Amino acid sequence: MLIIAKKYGILAVILVNSEIMMSAHDQNHQTTNDNSDENTTHFGFQTVEKNEKESKVASVFHSVAQQYDVMNDLMSFGIHRLWKRFTIDASGVRPGNKVLDLAGGTGDLTAKFSQLVGREGKVILADINSSMLNVGRDKLRDRGLVQNIEYVQANAQYLPFEDNTFFKAWKISAPIRNASLKLFAPTGCTINS
Repeated sequence: MLIIAKKYGILAVILVNSEIMMSAHDQNHQTTNDNSDENTTHFGFQTVEKNEKESKVASVFHSVAQQYDVMNDLMSFGIHRLWKRFTIDASGVRPGNKVLDLAGGTGDLTAKFSQLVGREGKVILADINSSMLNVGRDKLRDRGLVQNIEYVQANAQYLPFEDNTFFKAWKISAPIRNASLKLFAPTGCTINS
């Protein structure tokens, strides 16, 4: 892991440390959380003010956006590709559907959803981080995927869609742990973490 940390800096350290230690830390924290300050949350192994977390997460992803796909391969040993394939298969997306790829980053799932929904459907790639969204948009355009994809910079906690906007499926992956509140999935949604 030192090679990854040296090459990719802080994100690798945060992701590796948080993935290895998160469940034990969460179990320990759950028993002591009753007395914790409601204005604080966790960022890696640090306790930070809730209003600081979003900017801290953003700075990490701005700094690694160009290397994010390589980092996913290295840190998951390629297993993330199986998770993505499972997500696509479980989604039930068909031609003509409308899909929201929330926290879609560099657009890997958007590309596959775009092919599944076809010309009559639509996929919205949404991410809070402009650098990740730009990398995703450029990658998809370079692959010729332009006709049925829209791009929205959006915070998953405050989506800019009208009430009762219907999506056949929406997806949010590991970034759910970066949110400061819990999201609940309605029927027909795919969540993988």
